Amino acid sequence: YSEGVKKRIAKLTKKMREAERQKQLESLRQAYISAIRAKVQENWRTAAKISDKAQCDLYITQTPSGNVSSVKVENCNRFASPQFKKAAKDAVYRAQPLPLPPEKELFERNIRFVFKP
Repeated sequence: YSEGVKKRIAKLTKKMREAERQKQLESLRQAYISAIRAKVQENWRTAAKISDKAQCDLYITQTPSGNVSSVKVENCNRFASPQFKKAAKDAVYRAQPLPLPPEKELFERNIRFVFKP
């Protein structure tokens, strides 16, 4: 092959590797957020009668060690009572420290996910 063809092949190979890496990172990122959601659900407790249709978005701010700095409960559906919102927030704090990402570059200070009991 000529030098130009070799360079184009090398460039395409590099782009393909980068695309595959991004795909892997996105998969790991989804697993990381799922692990956080699961740990929060494991810490879900409430004495109140809660609709199984209740759901809210949880916005969590965390430190690199998985400690929770703040929790916001937003975008709740009509089934989410004030008790549900408080119990969801409490579950996040009980879940500390949150799971760490499988790779440091995946750490996100701000995490958002839909919470359902």
